[in-house]
Amino acid sequence: MICKSIDRAKKILKAGFLLAAFVSMPSAANTILLMQTSSGFTGTGFVEIELFDTVAPETVANFLNYVNAGDYDGTFIHRSVPGFILQMGGFIFDPAQGDFFAEGTSHIPTDPPVVNEFRMSNVRGTIAMAKLGGDPDSATSEFFFNLADNSENLDNQNGGFTVFAQVISGQDVIDAIVEEQRCSDYFIFNSGQCNGIIAFDDAPLLAMIATPTGGFLNPVAPQNLVKIISIGIDTDGDSVIDRVEDAGPNGGDGNNDGIADSEQSHVASLPDIRNSYITVEANPLQVLRALGFDEGTDYLAQADPLSSLNGLNFVYGFLSFDVLNVGAGGNAVIKIIVPNGESPKKYFKFGPTPDNPVDHLYEFDFDGETGAEFDGNEVTLHFVDGKRGDSDLLENGVITDPGTPALRAKNSGSGGGGSSGCSLRSEGAHAGQAGAWLLLCLIVLYAGWRKYQKHQ
Repeated sequence: MICKSIDRAKKILKAGFLLAAFVSMPSAANTILLMQTSSGFTGTGFVEIELFDTVAPETVANFLNYVNAGDYDGTFIHRSVPGFILQMGGFIFDPAQGDFFAEGTSHIPTDPPVVNEFRMSNVRGTIAMAKLGGDPDSATSEFFFNLADNSENLDNQNGGFTVFAQVISGQDVIDAIVEEQRCSDYFIFNSGQCNGIIAFDDAPLLAMIATPTGGFLNPVAPQNLVKIISIGIDTDGDSVIDRVEDAGPNGGDGNNDGIADSEQSHVASLPDIRNSYITVEANPLQVLRALGFDEGTDYLAQADPLSSLNGLNFVYGFLSFDVLNVGAGGNAVIKIIVPNGESPKKYFKFGPTPDNPVDHLYEFDFDGETGAEFDGNEVTLHFVDGKRGDSDLLENGVITDPGTPALRAKNSGSGGGGSSGCSLRSEGAHAGQAGAWLLLCLIVLYAGWRKYQKHQ
């Protein structure tokens, strides 16, 4: 997906919103949820949401039913209307079932509609339920973020649209998603080409290649969609929701220390891009934040030299996390545990280094002070705040790490497990594979061009 600058993507803004309400402001005891989207640097597009438990109790209960069942996980944002709303919570895409504009896209199962509970105005930063047709009591699973003050419009039609929550941090993530190009933006002459069995004219699409007359050179793939990775309660504040951590290795105890990962802010277990679990562990006195995985297409395209990646599989995707409470200029030792049977031998990072201030991909080999060491399925990362490996290069007591372990590809020489994922080994490729790699190269080049354009 399109790479955002580290400063922008790592920045989570706290914002208060003026809610023109017909009741008092919500209670401090309201339920707080964390939603992770696939927007932002290394998939860390986090939005913190406060539910209005007492203002719209039936709507909140309906929403939590979907949340707790994991129904929203993996759904994609299907409607982006700048200056109006960003809508989601309805559709999934499974390429195994067909193309994006046809049988591959379907609506999630829905519960019975919930009664309308309109009591608060649809102003910027609030979240409301979408409806079907003209029935006030037709809301099921779909919801939207108000991007502007829509009170004059949405408060006065169809019984008013029920506001049931508000953004308390991460409004910048929502705004960044709206900046992405939509399906109809690519189809210059006929936006109707975005329509299959369902219309997706306003669906934001990432890293697509448009033909000169409109249309797509590459088919829509899952990584081209902005998705809800997960949404739920995050008890320990490590940015991985409890439900996800509790489904991890060893019954939710990824580091096998006898304490659930969801109860420890220095340990987190989360799925990589294959949905295989990875556990990240810091010192007990330190805190992990903003963990997420991304395909990393942009980062692999910036390897220096690119040939250094030949024979490697990047099966995990790129992992991003912050380590807090390091102390200015202090040390942090992070253990990454990958699935049994896999033995990484290299670790690559993306970001600036003291000798090269431009973001780039580089091997994070151990130099006696910083770098990665390997032992079976465990990778130990050594960091010093502000030095090589700390991607903000600041002595601020926070380590910022986007990076990934790498496995040896099959038939590429010695070492380690793993036979799936992204390998840049080209020798012996069949003609069909060569065509696929050509398409990938075109996508990578386009992604780099988009990044260049956005920074001009």
